[in-house]
Amino acid sequence: MITITEGNHSFLSLGVYADNDFNRAAQRILEALKEFEYKNPDKRVISWKPNLDILRDCDTNFILCGLWIDHEPKKTEEKPVMANDLGNALGQD
Repeated sequence: MITITEGNHSFLSLGVYADNDFNRAAQRILEALKEFEYKNPDKRVISWKPNLDILRDCDTNFILCGLWIDHEPKKTEEKPVMANDLGNALGQD
């Protein structure tokens, strides 16, 4: 899977011939999104959409060319402040 990223947008090249099998296309999309998230733990996916190419010989056959993904940097998780840590931070031991 080839990924091209510019800023907060990425394109994942898939090139899957779906042959009117929407279940197979859906499975491939979910696998690709999972792989993207695994390889980019610092990014949070905001939205995505498929890039499909309808074949001329039949309206029901298509190629899943890839996915357009919009993402943003993940925010670092803030550690909750415990009551005794707050007292220490305020100089109250």
